[in-house]
Amino acid sequence: MRFLFPAFQRLISRLCLLAFLLILSGCHDEPSSPLRVGSIPWAGYEPLFLAKSLGFYPADQVVLKELNASTETLRAIKQGQLDVAALTLDEALRLAEQLPDLRILLVMDISHGADKVISHPDIATLSQLKGKRIAVEESTVGAYMLFQTLAQAGLELNDIIPVAATINQHLSLMRSGQADAVITFDPVAFKLQKAGYQVLLDSRQIKNRILDVLVTTQQQLEQKPDQIASLLEGYWQAHAKLKAAPEEAYILIAPRLKIEPNELGRLYADLILPDQVENQRLMNQQLSKIINNMGQFMMDEGLLKALPDTDALLAQQP
Repeated sequence: MRFLFPAFQRLISRLCLLAFLLILSGCHDEPSSPLRVGSIPWAGYEPLFLAKSLGFYPADQVVLKELNASTETLRAIKQGQLDVAALTLDEALRLAEQLPDLRILLVMDISHGADKVISHPDIATLSQLKGKRIAVEESTVGAYMLFQTLAQAGLELNDIIPVAATINQHLSLMRSGQADAVITFDPVAFKLQKAGYQVLLDSRQIKNRILDVLVTTQQQLEQKPDQIASLLEGYWQAHAKLKAAPEEAYILIAPRLKIEPNELGRLYADLILPDQVENQRLMNQQLSKIINNMGQFMMDEGLLKALPDTDALLAQQP
């Protein structure tokens, strides 16, 4: 019996180990947590929320979170509170310096007039901005638009008075007369135009330079491939709905942007929303050049330390 007892102990130990391994294996088979997706209110990001409104996202696969400012979005993804985020390209490039495994999933929109330089009616030309107060966000897009404005006006930075202002301050600064002009974007730009202010310059004159992207990390691509696939599938379904039946889509989108449905057409006229085919072309051919151009501008302005590795940054679709 003294020989059987140790053997029995070994058998029990092995059975316990086997049970433990089976439990671990079962844990891996459990569905992972929903994909957390964040963005600010912006017409170009709305296919994400339209997909939710139309029921294209399973509740256990995708959770959308609306934030008030891009700084909140950036902070949340850096702190691991978001898995996917909608950002401007320059924001994505800055984030990639801190998150080397950042990946661009797709191009959401290209500004085709949505970013504007708007002035009081008594300023008729860009050259008349000399000596004027220009409100502008402290962002790369704001700096880029200001750079283009000064170049086309034949002015230097010391010829104007920059007024640092976040997007939610632009309306009040113009209405109160604390700014003579503003570099802004829709829907604020749309509201200013509606109030009688005039456009001096818009992003139609700066083609394919200002765009928004959907980003995640390589870790999320590996850990949540099914959720990311669901996100993209729902996004493209909503994108198709917006294109095929815009009036129906506008009814769902308008309340989030605090604008009338019949006014949304003008907003979307200032945006290019690339479809799947165009996105594939951009990702394969053009986006690397656009990234390098924007990256070089950011480096020149001290906003970026080095050009990103575009091959790594552009994600392979799940």
